[in-house]
Amino acid sequence: MSTGLRVAVFGSLAFGAPASSAFACELPPLVVITPRVLDANEAPAVRKATNAYFESMTGYVACVQAELAAAGGAAAPAVVKAVIVARNNAAVAEADAVNKMFEANGYGGAMPGSEAALRKLIEGISSGMPDYEAMTPEMADVTRQQLARLRSEARAGGSIQSIAYGGVDDRDWDVYDVRLEKFSTQWHIALTADGKIGGALVVRSPVER
Repeated sequence: MSTGLRVAVFGSLAFGAPASSAFACELPPLVVITPRVLDANEAPAVRKATNAYFESMTGYVACVQAELAAAGGAAAPAVVKAVIVARNNAAVAEADAVNKMFEANGYGGAMPGSEAALRKLIEGISSGMPDYEAMTPEMADVTRQQLARLRSEARAGGSIQSIAYGGVDDRDWDVYDVRLEKFSTQWHIALTADGKIGGALVVRSPVER
């Protein structure tokens, strides 16, 4: 299961990086990070593009540092050193800003409201009265069709003991481990832009408690 982005960590410029005989340091283009809206099917593409950006930025910073090393490192001419250090630090600042944008747009953890929506869904199913207004029409139809089976399974497990976020699946749905009184389940849930449940599925954990 993936939690999303593999974020590169950039530090301050380090002298003494391995020298290279040729340099082609190309700053990667900025990545477009749209707000995380699960039903728009854009989130996986955003994660992939952002990960590629950080991989390219890691290569760019390494290239810049190799340039400085080849120019003499700490002993390089002052003007040359100042220019290369400025390029490095600008790249580090840009990467930090992109990472903050990634987090601010909902990619750093669970979709806001998904845990509360999941708890309400489980409790509604267990009682036999789920809130269909909190779902998309398609999700509401599926829930009505499967309610008898879902309710039976929910009641067999008992009340919710805990809900723990477990990352995202391949569709970028939030994944939660839900501990019930009798056994544990794993839920996948997706919210629409207006906070409605656009999709959900449950898998009973293989090992009962």
